[in-house]
Amino acid sequence: MNPLTKKLSAFGVGTIIAVSGAYLVEPWESTQNHAYKDMVGVVTICMGETKGVKMGDYRTDKECEESLVKELTAYNKDMMKHVKVELKPYEEVAYTSFVWNL
Repeated sequence: MNPLTKKLSAFGVGTIIAVSGAYLVEPWESTQNHAYKDMVGVVTICMGETKGVKMGDYRTDKECEESLVKELTAYNKDMMKHVKVELKPYEEVAYTSFVWNL
């Protein structure tokens, strides 16, 4: 099991959120503890978080992981409100990552 999957699971989230974060988000985003401007000039922190972030912000690794869990959980919940068919776990993981990236 990926070390980040274990950390995210420790927050009490299900496998869908832990796998989405550890395998489909973090490897592509990496963790940046200090706010920075991404390639298109959007102020970003942690693993791609942009909401309410301003230059000079700092977050610990644990705060970044907690933030990722909250964001993925919210995006998954909102997405699942609109899904009218049963999803296989790997489909839910993929769609959760997709919605998060939008």
